[in-house]
Amino acid sequence: MPALDAPRWAPDAQPPRRPNVIGIGRLVPQRQPIETAAVLRGVSDLAAVEWVGGGGEPIYSSRAADELRAAGLGTTGWLTQQAVAERLRAASVYVHWTAWDGLPMTALGAIANDVVVVASDTEPNREVLGAKGVCATQGEAITTIRTLLTNREAWQTRIFAERARASVYGAAASQERSNRLLRATVSERKQVL
Repeated sequence: MPALDAPRWAPDAQPPRRPNVIGIGRLVPQRQPIETAAVLRGVSDLAAVEWVGGGGEPIYSSRAADELRAAGLGTTGWLTQQAVAERLRAASVYVHWTAWDGLPMTALGAIANDVVVVASDTEPNREVLGAKGVCATQGEAITTIRTLLTNREAWQTRIFAERARASVYGAAASQERSNRLLRATVSERKQVL
């Protein structure tokens, strides 16, 4: 992710003055908006909460939208990429509660903007965030977010941990890994010939 090559992180890492916790994505089972709604509801007394996104298969997305409304929030519906990025930059915490994932690009985008990511415990999320960046249950996610929103030191510790892990996901680091692999492959092929 190019934003991780030259992130604009403030050296002192101060949490936003007005806490905001968001979930992002389509209303599809992979993004688990129903489960995310429970997490957002569990911290709504401490922060503004929002689901950024919409769409998805009509039966599931209608049910998910109902659950989000029951949690005291609606959905923004489809937004431009720039509008989503602005919402992400304004967040204190991004809840990435996916059932499955590839490399979680929205989580990397959050990290590039000094937003703490609280994620479900999937292998890709664990790879990017480490064991302390993922939660096994919604209850654990709620407890973690509540701690992050009320304890500046805990928030800063997580931000610095995310920063430390993020450098390997920048575009330059990714390109260098690809170049090394290509050089090794070419070298092995020359030896075979």
